Amino acid sequence: MLGLLVSAVAGVFVLAVLGLVGAVISLVFGLVLLPFKLLGFAFRGAAVLLALPLIAVFGFVAFLIFGVGALIFCLPALPIVALVLALVWLFRRRANPLRV
Repeated sequence: MLGLLVSAVAGVFVLAVLGLVGAVISLVFGLVLLPFKLLGFAFRGAAVLLALPLIAVFGFVAFLIFGVGALIFCLPALPIVALVLALVWLFRRRANPLRV
């Protein structure tokens, strides 16, 4: 029974040491590879800046295509909107009777 307890403690100690070694290796590799990661971010940012005009053009075209679709979708509501605007115009006109 005591041998089982000792082997369990030794196993936990070995796992703790392996975890610590893994953490140290990860930290060292992270610090060594950090300049390359930053360089990759810089190149990615430069690529986005170069692609920005294309993104703007495609966004504008998509806005035109989907905007026309949205307007066509809202077309059945046009009579209701016109009625509401007419009522607003009528009641604002009556609100100030002294205005010429």
